[in-house]
Amino acid sequence: MMVSSVVVAAFACVQQLWGEIGKSLEERERMVGELEAECMRVYRRKVDEATGERAMLHQSLAAGEAEIAALTAALGSDNSPQLKV
Repeated sequence: MMVSSVVVAAFACVQQLWGEIGKSLEERERMVGELEAECMRVYRRKVDEATGERAMLHQSLAAGEAEIAALTAALGSDNSPQLKV
């Protein structure tokens, strides 16, 4: 996974703040672990949302194709469009 410059800048800022308030190395490592875990939860949630949206779009496309096939059949035409995704 690629780390953006915004994330790097935010991490540097947090490291500086932790230094100014006297956080120990152990506390910093624990907090970095918590931040990494939270980022992974957000990443997984976003991937799950995108996967759900893709499934809904595929379902909608299939319903549309079925409707076209039904209309074509009702009109008695043998020239049903062949849509491929």
